[in-house]
Amino acid sequence: MTPVSWQRRDAPGTLFAPDALVRLSEGFDQLASVMAVTLGPSQGPILNALSSGSVELLSDAGTIARRVVEVPNRGRNAGAMILRHLAWRMHEQFGDGAATAAVLSRAMVREAGGRIAAGVDPMSIRGGLERALPVALTALTAQSTPVDGQGSLAGVATGITGDPELGAVLGEIVDLLGSDAAITIEEFPVPYLDREYIAGAAWRAHPATRAMIPEGHQEIVLKNPLILLVDQRLAEVEDVRPGLELVAQSTQRRPLLVISVKIDGHALATMTANHARGTVNAIAAQLGSTGSTQTDDLADLAALTGGTVLADVLGRSPRRLLQEDLGSARKVVLSRDTLTIVGGAGDPTAIADRSARLRRAMGGLTPSTPEWKRLQSRVARLSGGCAIL
Repeated sequence: MTPVSWQRRDAPGTLFAPDALVRLSEGFDQLASVMAVTLGPSQGPILNALSSGSVELLSDAGTIARRVVEVPNRGRNAGAMILRHLAWRMHEQFGDGAATAAVLSRAMVREAGGRIAAGVDPMSIRGGLERALPVALTALTAQSTPVDGQGSLAGVATGITGDPELGAVLGEIVDLLGSDAAITIEEFPVPYLDREYIAGAAWRAHPATRAMIPEGHQEIVLKNPLILLVDQRLAEVEDVRPGLELVAQSTQRRPLLVISVKIDGHALATMTANHARGTVNAIAAQLGSTGSTQTDDLADLAALTGGTVLADVLGRSPRRLLQEDLGSARKVVLSRDTLTIVGGAGDPTAIADRSARLRRAMGGLTPSTPEWKRLQSRVARLSGGCAIL
């Protein structure tokens, strides 16, 4: 019988040790080298050539990793994609730290590669890293110093943005408004940075009819108003009559602000007529949000003003309005697209409890998700910290 000679035939492109580890490490190191450029106070931007012929300026390592979809050589590409996934997870979960993660993990890969080449079992290296992690985290926690004061905050912001002017403005905003501050960025064709602080909490809203804002004015201001919150459409006279009567019969004759999902028909006509004649200073506002977001906004307004959200489905019809259902505030400003509540009369303990529940809900989300950003905005409203950069 003639002996048969067997020879392994590798599939095209298949890599085996030690070549596989070398290629993976090279790809990992290649992408890490690019991301590392953005790390630290001497950071530099990365220029990304787009297919349109233009150039994109990138300074965020997470975004840089996202832009890299492939590197030459299949083995190197596999290593680069491992780091790309790590960087994007950092970006999604924490919003920062991708460059630091790339530099640290590159060092670990280099050291592990040398030990594996010397004969160390890769699983023992993994076990050592897992045992070292809690010790390292404990040491870092002990060495950490909370950022406090405008100067320190500005230094952190400058280190992230690489722009001392922007860092100084961000440091001022966070120092004044606290860690729960909501910052809205608006672009204007001016060669400088500016900021505007909003006193109170602001929601997207508009008057139910433009006639409620006096001609020639951009907004209407109500001082010490009573506030009626309704999570349903108001269309009939009976929907608003109890509120108008309570205000008309009171000795203080305080203005009335009705906030609802929609106000039209006879209800709006009645409010507009009373407002025009001066019988009752009553303003109707409609929130710009929809669906569950609208319901959440009304609940936040109730907590902030000390009022109760009324709706037939809640068993509290606006037609059976009681005096204690009305909230109040020191001042309300209603423009064509914004409702601002200043000095709401809500219970501080109830507001703090609501904010705490929202923060707990944020804990299970990543900062890059829309839901996390919406919750953060709600916390900022309840704490009264809003700014426009």
